[in-house]
Amino acid sequence: MFWKTVKTALRSLWANKLRSFLAVLGIVIGVSAVIIMIAMGKGAEKQITSSLTNLGTNLIFVSPGFRAAGAGHARNTEAQTLILPDMTALASLPHIRAVAPDVTSNFQVKFRNKNRAARVVGTWPEYLEVRNYGVDRGRFFVREEVSTGRRVCVLGKNVAEQLFGYVDPIGEVLKIDRKNFEVIGVMEAKGGMRWMNFDEFVYVPITTAMTRLVNRKHLDQIIVSIDEPENVPEVTQLVEAAMRKRHKIAPGKNPDFSISSMTDWLQQRREMSQAFTFLLAGIAGVSLLVGGIGIMNIMLVTVTERTREIGIRKAVGARRSDILRQFLIESVTISVLGGGIGILVGVFGADWVAQMAIWQSFARGEGTISSIIVPESIALAFGFSCFVGIFFGIYPALKASRLAPVDALRYE
Repeated sequence: MFWKTVKTALRSLWANKLRSFLAVLGIVIGVSAVIIMIAMGKGAEKQITSSLTNLGTNLIFVSPGFRAAGAGHARNTEAQTLILPDMTALASLPHIRAVAPDVTSNFQVKFRNKNRAARVVGTWPEYLEVRNYGVDRGRFFVREEVSTGRRVCVLGKNVAEQLFGYVDPIGEVLKIDRKNFEVIGVMEAKGGMRWMNFDEFVYVPITTAMTRLVNRKHLDQIIVSIDEPENVPEVTQLVEAAMRKRHKIAPGKNPDFSISSMTDWLQQRREMSQAFTFLLAGIAGVSLLVGGIGIMNIMLVTVTERTREIGIRKAVGARRSDILRQFLIESVTISVLGGGIGILVGVFGADWVAQMAIWQSFARGEGTISSIIVPESIALAFGFSCFVGIFFGIYPALKASRLAPVDALRYE
């Protein structure tokens, strides 16, 4: 009896091909949209995690000014209190592999008739070890050049290509803020995040940056590299205690510095990416609801058109449950068929969407974002489409099953 009911439902759907196609199309769009949006969100999350991991997970950053706890991490003070002697105190702490200063500012960099804005970083040789970074051509500056404040620089990969093209920049002289600097090296390609792409940086000795470019004695940041990632929490406490002692800040008082770790940044970016994925999935889920409303509308029209048929079936002995099951199977068939096709469209469509230029524009400076199909998204989308078919098919099926045989037979 069940399979007879299924065959009857399929014949009814086939008899109204265009109407059934439009109903199925609504479910296909909804299911495929959910799968594609979750796949793109997961791909973006993986790319962000990979980019931050490439920068190093065993780093902590000491910055000037106290930042309040909370979602916004608002800075309560702008006090510039970090100085080079702080570096010596931190370098002697246990589990610390290397320490590097950071003074950063944007300047115009010019070579002959070519110029561009670049982020100039003042630091010292340990920066390479801290950032796990290498030199592609030439060399990095040494401690003697730092102590004497020599005007030498090392270019990021993109800066070198844009200013020099195919010309070897080693030994050439360019201008940073209208001051001459000798190019002694070019860094290897490293990339980064959109807001911090190492290939767009120019590196100069910390003393040169402080005396000849930014004209101040305070550091923007101290970067601490730890021997093992699991030692990050312990070293964070040691660094805070050492900085409080050096800056004579009593326990319980707000410090004039803040400490963060790459692990904190990674967790924050993951949470943002997950929220973005849920938002995309929610927007796509709305299209599934719209498809369900379409199923209900079509089934109500079908019940009205087949009122006389329902009366005849009841007159020859069909029960209310038989009529209810027939129309419910029709709505579920639409949703199951649409869900199956939607899975195929979603799986193949996710790769296509990932290659679109508009999507890859979001990944500028962060590599290429690919789509990641997760089985949970397929199960979620297909299960929700089946639920939509049942939920929006119940009312039309109940309406059909409650028709009185005499009234149904009279219907024209």
